[in-house]
Amino acid sequence: EKYISYWRVRLKGKSLKEFCSTVLVDVEKDNEILKNQEYFLLSDVLPEDRQLRKGLQQQRLEWALEQQKSEREDKHFSRGCLFCLTHITGTRAQYLDHLAEQHNLQLGHPHNLVFVDQLIDKLQEKITRLQCLYCEKVFKDRVVLKEHMRKKLWHKRINPENKEYDRFYIVNYLEPGKTWKEQQGPERETATCDEDTDWSDWTEETGDSIVCL
Repeated sequence: EKYISYWRVRLKGKSLKEFCSTVLVDVEKDNEILKNQEYFLLSDVLPEDRQLRKGLQQQRLEWALEQQKSEREDKHFSRGCLFCLTHITGTRAQYLDHLAEQHNLQLGHPHNLVFVDQLIDKLQEKITRLQCLYCEKVFKDRVVLKEHMRKKLWHKRINPENKEYDRFYIVNYLEPGKTWKEQQGPERETATCDEDTDWSDWTEETGDSIVCL
């Protein structure tokens, strides 16, 4: 938004050719091919644009790091587990460790995450809708979802192709073009598919409780 606002003011009353690269392309319109149509491309090839992008990215990074710092230092986090009746009080890292160690849900290292509360909210919404976190397929009931995710341990993580998760990984704020999907390190040690500990708290209770996976 700030980027667009800057160029809206900067380009007012100016020739686009002064700032943009010109691209000639063939365009189909009304079943007719229009040759060499002129389009204008504003990119970081222009030094002014490059500096603007760097400045805005730095602002965004500082904002995300400040939020991450606040979340790390907060020792009064309190929330019920997504999958069982355990209520975790303390830090967000402890909550994420519980998800990884007790339920084998892989979200990455806590120090790589930001806006953790919103991330958990999003996961809870999907589970409530009986939606697999990885393949995002919706199942008809809790039992079928549980069995799907039990058999396919790889599905106990989020979908790396879903761009909605990008904002929750600090790497996305560090350098343009790099994503959390590419930068994730080795997974933390977790239970195997055959172990039953991840499923011991699964219930068919109705109400506000969340199903255990």
